[in-house]
Amino acid sequence: DPPFDSKSLAPALVAAQRVVVPDGFVYAETDHALDPSAEIPAGLRLRRQARAGHVHFHLLQRTGAA
Repeated sequence: DPPFDSKSLAPALVAAQRVVVPDGFVYAETDHALDPSAEIPAGLRLRRQARAGHVHFHLLQRTGAA
């Protein structure tokens, strides 16, 4: 959720990866499309992403790797 200029996305994704059950999902909104090779931590994979207006939304799934 906004504010999108917050620097909390990366730590939030790392924390979510630790607490979400294997094969569970994490939903995130940003002002840009996430770069899977640079912005998504190990243990999460991008399942879907799309855009609605100025909001890019992402559905990530926890994998077995941590």
